Amino acid sequence: MEALAVQEKVPFIDLCGRSAVAFKELGDAKSREWLTWLRPGEHPNFPEGIEDNTHLN
Repeated sequence: MEALAVQEKVPFIDLCGRSAVAFKELGDAKSREWLTWLRPGEHPNFPEGIEDNTHLN
């Protein structure tokens, strides 16, 4: 993506890199607040809860 942005002469923001740095600074427990971690019954779409470390909430 970065090479394409250079080729097309458009801005590039590395959200993956920025997120990785932020998660490392926050630590494991605090970074979960940014991810989709829900307890059972907390959200109707996930009645049994969910521990998803790949999607921001």
